[in-house]
Amino acid sequence: MRIGLFGFTFAHENMGCQALTCSFLELVRQVYDGDLEVVSFHNESSLGSIPELFPDIKFEKCRVKLKDPKLAFLKEVKKCDIVFDVTYGDGFSDIYFTKSTYKNTITKILCEKTKVPFVLMPQTYGPFKHKMLEKLAGRAIRKATVAYARDEISARYAEKLSRRSVKPVTDMAFFLPYDKSLPHFDKSIGLNVSGLLWKGGLYQESDQFGMKTDYHTYCKELIRHCQKLGYEVHLIPHVTQSGNEGRVIPDPDYPACEALHEEFPTTVLAPNFATPYEAKNYISRLDLFVGSRMHATIGAFSSGVVTIPFAYSRKFKGLFTNFGYPYFVDGTKTDTEESLRRTFRLIDRKDKLKETQQKALIRISEMKEEFLSEIATYLTKASN
Repeated sequence: MRIGLFGFTFAHENMGCQALTCSFLELVRQVYDGDLEVVSFHNESSLGSIPELFPDIKFEKCRVKLKDPKLAFLKEVKKCDIVFDVTYGDGFSDIYFTKSTYKNTITKILCEKTKVPFVLMPQTYGPFKHKMLEKLAGRAIRKATVAYARDEISARYAEKLSRRSVKPVTDMAFFLPYDKSLPHFDKSIGLNVSGLLWKGGLYQESDQFGMKTDYHTYCKELIRHCQKLGYEVHLIPHVTQSGNEGRVIPDPDYPACEALHEEFPTTVLAPNFATPYEAKNYISRLDLFVGSRMHATIGAFSSGVVTIPFAYSRKFKGLFTNFGYPYFVDGTKTDTEESLRRTFRLIDRKDKLKETQQKALIRISEMKEEFLSEIATYLTKASN
């Protein structure tokens, strides 16, 4: 079986993006035990450490060059039995970039022409500010063999764009395994500080997301409040700063965590994690978690840690309300004072959050089994 992957990263410092790749491979191995070749269609110069985590799988990489008049990467796509595309979970939108989103969208449309089964995996669709890009996105979704969304809001939005059925599931990172035997951090709360929000956006020092909450003040006052309550505060990066492949990450979390640790030296500064497994293992040892990186909150929630997401886009609302968990703070809707008040109230109601979370995890488990069954069907058809 030869599988092609688009929008799955292998070597990027964003542990959330790597978590999607690892979760997908874990799922495939649960339903397919034959020989497996995986081709990463990406412009990363290496495959990072993921091949070491899955030694029974043969990995290759193929650069995607749209400026190549021969579009050589499509020849490699034709050699695949099936192709899966996740667009980094939330990259099928222009709220971050326009140029790369355009490239990814055109790539999807081109892949359809190869006639190889093309599956859009659970992801967020939109929003789009540029109408032409929105139109192209609708075409790309429409041409896919099957399209999944990671929440109802995205599914309905994608259906409107594409005029086809889009099935809501949930984010695959919920299924990433972790070590349940690790010792617990007593009376602990994790704060995932997003470097993206700390600096105001990507490649700029402005408010890219229309935040009403002052993020610096929010983080500092949250630390003060939690320490007064007797919690040990862990500052947790989820986009690391390794300098991998000579790349300069524009929005690493670690410098923001370091800055807060210098101001609040009694906090615990978590390490730069090398793999998403390391990140989830660490987070799973906490009592509470407040996070601004979606996949950091997914890691916490799926390991049973009471979670309070701090949202900067509709993807948070879509994902967590999808399974009946409305306990998040929206920094684009409430000012700093109200965001803090809501966070403090949710911390006080942690037992209620825990109860709701347990019900949600049962629903997520059901989603996983149904999704696994469908993926098994696609793989079986592709291998015949």
